Amino acid sequence: MAMTDAITHGDVPGPARRLGRLMSGQAVWQGLAGILAFVALWQLGRIVHAPMLKHVPSPVDVLVELARVLQSPQYWWSWYVSGQRVLLGYAIGVVLGVPLGLLMGMSRTFHDVSFPLLEVARPIPPLAWVPLSILFWPTMFGQRWSSAVSL
Repeated sequence: MAMTDAITHGDVPGPARRLGRLMSGQAVWQGLAGILAFVALWQLGRIVHAPMLKHVPSPVDVLVELARVLQSPQYWWSWYVSGQRVLLGYAIGVVLGVPLGLLMGMSRTFHDVSFPLLEVARPIPPLAWVPLSILFWPTMFGQRWSSAVSL
């Protein structure tokens, strides 16, 4: 049975049905209209030289620059280096966190000793750890990254 037959007969698979309902909803089109209006006003503001947009590039300039950057090897190298950092951080977290959690769950004494130390770090928001980790634990990627940027 063709997809058009399925649509007319109401046999549309679940995800396709949900997507169809989502796209037929008024909120989606209002959201897209809002985004398009924002971009149009931004472009218009640049065309008429609005003072508040004096130092902001136009949407067209942004798209041209994006196309240029996507062709740059430094851009893709930065993705590679960032991916390495994320995977290394995840691996370190797993290697330290899983055994620690298991030990805390299996031994009441170990829990009572280690839990207060971990609770000291809990009030620090995760985003605040980024600058702290940069200051306290310089990465091995820092040297490679600085040399890669100068390609």
